[in-house]
Amino acid sequence: MNGRNLMLLVVLFVVLAAIIYIQDNPPESGIFSDAPTAQPTAVFTRVFPEMAVLDIQAIRLADPIGGATYTQARRTDGSWVALETEQPLNQNLATDIAQTMVLLPSLRTIQPTADDNLAQYGFRSSAQFLISILTTNGQEHVVAIGDPLQTGPEFYAIVDDEPEIYVIQRAPIDFLVSFLAAPPIAGAP
Repeated sequence: MNGRNLMLLVVLFVVLAAIIYIQDNPPESGIFSDAPTAQPTAVFTRVFPEMAVLDIQAIRLADPIGGATYTQARRTDGSWVALETEQPLNQNLATDIAQTMVLLPSLRTIQPTADDNLAQYGFRSSAQFLISILTTNGQEHVVAIGDPLQTGPEFYAIVDDEPEIYVIQRAPIDFLVSFLAAPPIAGAP
């Protein structure tokens, strides 16, 4: 009986080893190579699809109503410095701010009509939050954030001089707004 159980375990081990080998080394021809590759589909699009982190020279976050601002700029050595403070920045968080701008997600755009009043999108006398980006080639981009949508966790936004109103996910905006109260100072909790 023990010999039979041992033989059964050996056969099971060989079968499992063969399955692992085949999964790690698929054949170069046959059903694996002929199958079309699935293309990922995005639920959102990037507001600035051509921008990369290294393209950003400076970022300014501003609360036009309360007056708070945070500005970070890139030094010639590639590190980030805050213009409002002389304390060194947490370089990882400063880069995360730049990455957030590069990946800023838009769910859709709305084409307002000539009759539309922008106040219905949260743009009264000023925006609720402003983001300015200066690129290394001297281009400036501005994202004006209006009110949040009443139907979900998104904000209305106007980008540069584009006629559409963007619907932008809330989480990246909340992440950026947090740096108005607490800049990413190195060594801060």
